[in-house]
Amino acid sequence: GLGKDIPASVQTFDVSQHLLNNTTDDTLFQPYFHVDVTNTLNGKRGLRNAQYTYAIEMENGKIIEEILFDRIADPYQLTNKLTDLPQEATQLKEQLIEFLKDTNDPFANNFK
Repeated sequence: GLGKDIPASVQTFDVSQHLLNNTTDDTLFQPYFHVDVTNTLNGKRGLRNAQYTYAIEMENGKIIEEILFDRIADPYQLTNKLTDLPQEATQLKEQLIEFLKDTNDPFANNFK
């Protein structure tokens, strides 16, 4: 792979072993972004892992929508399970916040 050739300034993570071995784990996720470049207090951020899709929308730093879908039980993502799965929602929110901080996304400042 290119691991040793990737500059330290690139914000990424290596998933090559998972791709080569057709495996996954709870730490793997795909981030989602809807960025308002004029106001970092607004926008949407989220992540999707093997089982869940979690996303949050904020306006002026206040949550206006938060969603959690179970992609296995509800593959069309029609039913928001946020209140039914509070532990999963909290875990995914914490994972999202950590990712936003690690990538220096100013949206992370909304979670003080």
